[in-house]
Amino acid sequence: MTASAATAGFAPDAMFPALAARTAGKGSPFVLLHGGVGSSAHWVRNIDVLAEKFRVTAFDLPGYGDSPDVPKGMTPEMYIDWVSRAITTMAPNGCHLAGFSFGGALAARVAAQVGKQIIRLSLLGSGGFGVPVGRVIPVAKVGGTGGGAAGAPSALQQPILVSGCSQARRRPTIRL
Repeated sequence: MTASAATAGFAPDAMFPALAARTAGKGSPFVLLHGGVGSSAHWVRNIDVLAEKFRVTAFDLPGYGDSPDVPKGMTPEMYIDWVSRAITTMAPNGCHLAGFSFGGALAARVAAQVGKQIIRLSLLGSGGFGVPVGRVIPVAKVGGTGGGAAGAPSALQQPILVSGCSQARRRPTIRL
């Protein structure tokens, strides 16, 4: 991998210190935001390929990887501001933005905040967009023995409500 692990983002200040990031390539800026359990290392297989056409920055989000911890009392809006400011400072003329899982939910909020500075937005396996309404997938039993007590339907016979998944986080949770 040829990506650097240098600190990126804007000049640190008391409220929003600089975020750690992996960077590689030249061209139009492309920012990657990782999922809720991990760091910019989630993107190691993608960075070099994307860097053939883009200047790629994969941030360690606040509270993850080598970035600073999330200060006690930080609101979700402040967290979004922190990431938005890091992105717009790194790419003041706009960028492509992709986020996976928690990073996708965050990318959607960042895109809503910075508007036209996002050239293209890609959300991969993102949750956090509220409780789904009307998206029930009926599932039929497919062989095997049933489950549960006599007369009770097995888990495979009950409908599944499709929604975002929750993941354990190693740092304090910021709900978007």
